[in-house]
Amino acid sequence: MTKKTLTTIVLSLLVIIGLITIWYWRTNPDRQIKKTLAIMAELGSAPVGESSIAKALKAKKLGEHFSPDAFIEWPGDEIIPAGRWANRENITQQTLAAKNSTNYQVSVEDPKIESARRRRDATAEFTLVVREGINTTWAWLGVAKLLKNDRRWLVTQLTFTSILRP
Repeated sequence: MTKKTLTTIVLSLLVIIGLITIWYWRTNPDRQIKKTLAIMAELGSAPVGESSIAKALKAKKLGEHFSPDAFIEWPGDEIIPAGRWANRENITQQTLAAKNSTNYQVSVEDPKIESARRRRDATAEFTLVVREGINTTWAWLGVAKLLKNDRRWLVTQLTFTSILRP
């Protein structure tokens, strides 16, 4: 075996290992779901100065992360009454109404994902933090059920339990 042949074999193996690593990293459900949740938090936020058009476009884009028959459910307390938003269209409309009512920032913290590779379903537990202004913060424990539709993860069910009040 010549030095040139050996070099070609080694380089080929390195390329193959690199491609497998990239494929594994890109198809990792844990990574994909965490990214989806972060994007959803960004789209659900209503920062100061956001135009009405931007709010509507972001609410529509957020709705696309839910399955058509998805729902969001939360328990009530002395500040926020219990509620349920059912179906993608209603979730989009309610999100837009919330974005138009006040300015706030949403973030997803400490996501824990349960999903096996090559499975089409997953569960994510996380803390949803909403900051309104400088001193007002709410946080809820969230549980999302997700289903992989082709290459995208869609939320089918999202439930919250209040854990922190202002």
